[in-house]
Amino acid sequence: MAASGDDGLESQVSGAEAFLQQNQAEISRLMSFPGVDAAYLDFGVYREESSAAQFFRFPPDLLRLVGALNVHLELSVYDAREAAENASE
Repeated sequence: MAASGDDGLESQVSGAEAFLQQNQAEISRLMSFPGVDAAYLDFGVYREESSAAQFFRFPPDLLRLVGALNVHLELSVYDAREAAENASE
């Protein structure tokens, strides 16, 4: 969701909140179409190798928006080493 090239979670959340607020009516309309079973809002982050544990928090305003729109919230955690290896190929 971050158009600036910054892929940090905070930036993604900010962009997602703005997008959902600006497009609430259209998202609600799309969710009401026959055959639409679910919609997902996915945030991608890289796992920090040096951390034994990582914690990700989502602000209440975002949670209220996705809940009101019946959109699932998803967090995808990627291995930073694998991404770096793939980028160098």
